[in-house]
Amino acid sequence: MLRRLLLLLLDVVLSAGIVFLVSLAEAALFASLPNSLVFVAMFASPLLLIPLGLACAPFLAIPLYGLVKGRYGFLLGPIVLAGAIYLHSSWRVQQDEAALVEMAVPRQQPDKQNHALLAIESSKSYEDASIRVLATSVHEVALKSTGYGRIDWTLYRPADGAACLAPENAVRALDFLRLGYPGKCATKSSVVDFDDGLFLSERNHDGRYWLAADDLPIRFHGYVYELLERNSGHSRVLARRI
Repeated sequence: MLRRLLLLLLDVVLSAGIVFLVSLAEAALFASLPNSLVFVAMFASPLLLIPLGLACAPFLAIPLYGLVKGRYGFLLGPIVLAGAIYLHSSWRVQQDEAALVEMAVPRQQPDKQNHALLAIESSKSYEDASIRVLATSVHEVALKSTGYGRIDWTLYRPADGAACLAPENAVRALDFLRLGYPGKCATKSSVVDFDDGLFLSERNHDGRYWLAADDLPIRFHGYVYELLERNSGHSRVLARRI
């Protein structure tokens, strides 16, 4: 009886290990394929289903071998492995959710001083919004696009009068006019970084394709919106929505 139990346990461990290693190998193989090939496989000849069948064959062969030979550990091994992976994944997801809850700052904290600069880093365009800020206040606006590597900030300062007739400012003067602010424009320059100001950041991250930032769970997939206050180069989170 003990011998049969040990054999069953050995078969469970052996079959689970084989399935796990085959899964890793096939996952690495499919990850190395170009996306265009996957797209073609969805709509092209049914003959392309042959590689998919070959990929599934090891997972079917192991339980069938166990049934034919009466070694039911080979049938239980993949089931035990699937259950273990599910439990582990659920635990990791709960950990990630708890980490995101701790990161969130649902209520905006008061800023410590009035700032002349509003900086926006986002994949979206805020050109029109920045024009309205520049035309109706004395604030400066810095814009930066995410997802294009390390690039400088584009700094805009409000201007009017003769400055708007300068060739380098004429196009922006037309943008101000289009939004109903005649006679106003903005000067443009590049800055590497800034020490003081309000910083609005939008981060779009997909953990399936690239590594997350250090402050995010490695499998994070979603958006992070942050409002930060920067004083003398030191940043403080005023609000964060995830």
